[in-house]
Amino acid sequence: MAEFGRKALRSWRRLERSHAIVSAGIERALKSAGLPPLIWFRAFEEFGRQEWKSLRPFELQTPLGLEQPAVSRLLEKMTAAGMVSRQEFADDRRGWTITVTPLGRETHARMAEAYGAALSTLFLAHLGDKQARALDEILGDLLDAVRA
Repeated sequence: MAEFGRKALRSWRRLERSHAIVSAGIERALKSAGLPPLIWFRAFEEFGRQEWKSLRPFELQTPLGLEQPAVSRLLEKMTAAGMVSRQEFADDRRGWTITVTPLGRETHARMAEAYGAALSTLFLAHLGDKQARALDEILGDLLDAVRA
């Protein structure tokens, strides 16, 4: 195992714990509002980043951090709930595309409100502007480095 400095390892553990605590709080807020789980919101957000165009399931794997079987299960649940629709892919009959339905967009909007309120309470309220900018810069640099 590689050698880590105590502070470096502690910072990683704190980042993990912070993410887990805030994510769990957001999950509770969504559930108490009668809304789907956080992973559905993250999927809707990816569709929104792609201007709500139809996506192939594999296009959700990396942004959601899920393997193909987990993406398939997620999309099956979202399809069954009427949040997305599935269409055969024109160029490959074995493949398909996913489109967010009007119900899915409405649900996303409701989820965004609950998500925003929970994030504000659990995360943003505890950071000053200077801290938020520093954290954004640090994590942005880290993401750029690990993606390279």
